Amino acid sequence: MSIPVAVQTQIERKAGEVAAKCGFELFGYSLVPTKGKVSLRLLIDRSGGGITIDECAEVNRLLTAYLEETAALGDQYTVEVNSPGLDHPLRECRDFRRVAGREVGVWMNEPVSGKTYWEGQVIHAGEDALEIRVKGETCLHIEYEQIKTGKQKFR
Repeated sequence: MSIPVAVQTQIERKAGEVAAKCGFELFGYSLVPTKGKVSLRLLIDRSGGGITIDECAEVNRLLTAYLEETAALGDQYTVEVNSPGLDHPLRECRDFRRVAGREVGVWMNEPVSGKTYWEGQVIHAGEDALEIRVKGETCLHIEYEQIKTGKQKFR
C-alpha cells in the first residue's frame, strides 16, 4: 500500500497540531504499511519530559477522529501514540531539553577534551550546544553536531 507524499505530509502536520493543542511536542512520526493496512506511529512528550498513558490516549482519540473524518488513510489503519521512553536516544536540542537536570551519557563523533564518551548532568540545552556538569564540578560545552548519541543514565 503506497501513501502519497502529500497525504503523508498532511497527516504529519495534523499530528503535530494535535500534539501541540494538547500541550505536547511531536518527537517521532512514521506511517508503516503492514498487511493491507497502515500503522500510524507517533512519539510525543512534553519538552521537559513526562507524559501519561491517558494523555497519549487523548492524542490518539483526537487524531483518530481526524482520520475518520477525512478518510486520509481509508478505513484500514491503526494509530499508536507513545512517549519516547526512558531509553530514547538523545541527539538534538529538544531531546536534551526533555532530560534537563538529569544524568546522561554522551558518545561523541570525535574526541571532545580528549574523550569520546562523557557522563554528567544536563545543565543547559541551548539551540546549538549542550552543557553538562561532569563529576559535580566541570561544566563541559558540547556542540550537537559533535554528538553521535546520548542516553539518559539511571542510578
